[in-house]
Amino acid sequence: MAEALEKISNIERRVKVIVPVAPLQDQINQRFQQLTKTARVQGFRPGKVPLSIIKRQYGPDIKTEVYSKAIEERFGIVIEENKIQVAGMPDIQHEPLSLMMISSSLLHLRYFRK
Repeated sequence: MAEALEKISNIERRVKVIVPVAPLQDQINQRFQQLTKTARVQGFRPGKVPLSIIKRQYGPDIKTEVYSKAIEERFGIVIEENKIQVAGMPDIQHEPLSLMMISSSLLHLRYFRK
C-alpha cells in the first residue's frame, strides 16, 4: 500500500494511501454468507434467503462497512509507522465507496510532534 506524506503546516500533514479493494472481496463474501443465515426478508424463512436477494438488498451497506473498516485500519498503520500523534479528529476523504475499484483514500490529519 503506497503512501505519500505531505507537510501542510507545523501541525498538519496530508497522507495519501492506496487501499486495494480486491483483497477485501473475501471479507465481503464472508459477510454475505453470515447474513444469509440470519437475514429476515419478507417472503423467506430465516436462513433460506437466496444470496442474490441478500446482495441486492444489503450489498451497498456491507461493502461500505468493509471498506470503511479497511480505511480506518490503514489510517492506524500510517499513524503508527510515521510515529504521528493525532491532535484532533482526522479528516478522512476518499472516493465514494460505491465507485471504489481500487480506492485512493486521502487521509488528512492534524498532529503534534514529539
